[in-house]
Amino acid sequence: MITDLRAIPPGPIALYGFGAVGRFVFDTLKRERPDLPVICIIDDGKTGGMHEGITICSAEQALERQHSFSRILVAGLAWRAMSQRLDALGLRAHDPVDLLRGPALTQDMEVSLPTGSMRLATPNRLSAIVAERFFDIEPDTIAWMDAFPAGACFYDVGASNGLFALYAAIARASTVVAFEPDALNFGLMSKNRVLNQDRIQRPFTALQLALSDRPALIELVSPDLPYEGAHGKFSGADQRAGLVERGVMYAQPCLADALDSLIERYGLPRPDYLKVDVDGAEFAVLEGAQGLLQSGGLRQVLIETEDALEPRLSAHMRRFGYRQLAVHRIHEMVGGQVQGVSNYLYGRS
Repeated sequence: MITDLRAIPPGPIALYGFGAVGRFVFDTLKRERPDLPVICIIDDGKTGGMHEGITICSAEQALERQHSFSRILVAGLAWRAMSQRLDALGLRAHDPVDLLRGPALTQDMEVSLPTGSMRLATPNRLSAIVAERFFDIEPDTIAWMDAFPAGACFYDVGASNGLFALYAAIARASTVVAFEPDALNFGLMSKNRVLNQDRIQRPFTALQLALSDRPALIELVSPDLPYEGAHGKFSGADQRAGLVERGVMYAQPCLADALDSLIERYGLPRPDYLKVDVDGAEFAVLEGAQGLLQSGGLRQVLIETEDALEPRLSAHMRRFGYRQLAVHRIHEMVGGQVQGVSNYLYGRS
């Protein structure tokens, strides 16, 4: 796995995979390694298209052009299957590339907020990009949080490295409870909380725990070795389509519980606002929060789900007296819009 472009000797190359990750690699090569010109773009789903004068071809078509490039860089989350396809065609000179897990230029970054700022740890290039593009990735989520009254209680379920939880705590003086089961992301969130401890005015409770409809020991699985700030981990083989097809390389056992039980058992503050981003497990989370939804005290809920599941989600929320207020589109961390997945905002009818 190539994580640093300095490891590649000069010469013309082909790039296999031209989704968000592939486009990021293309732009980075152009900016940082002009001695590695991309002369062939391979993407079976975009064959016949053009990018900056380069025709996008299929893997079979690349076989006919292999004399013109020295190696193929494989850029995509499904890089194992992509590499196997190249091997089957006899294209052996290829390497997977993941520049996002490579080192960042600095250990942390300061992000300016409407009032004040927050400091974020940047252990890798991905976390640095997220810090740089914080206001561009989910601008509607930021606008939603900006409307929180000062001192409101905010629950962030699937908090990852804690950026939105920290924003609520610092910019809106919210009481925060953040749930993140992944060990590496929870560690990064904890580091970010320490970096901002002098700026957090109200209680900030971070729990390394998954939410579900009942107490359970579950597995977070990933198609690749994880790193801090990375997404693509999910619980159970029936979760989000596409992730399952890539196979499982890494599994982390973790504890799960129902939100209603946790609030009652530990006396957690009851939330005014709830954000759920759990890569396909959102219905299990909501099943475990029926008491909270029925109570009437929860003002609004923002839930990420696949667009195809929106009718089911809206029907579920109507059972508890919530109507859909808005649909928020999501942008890729490395640029471009996420396809097929949105944030859906619900409020009391």
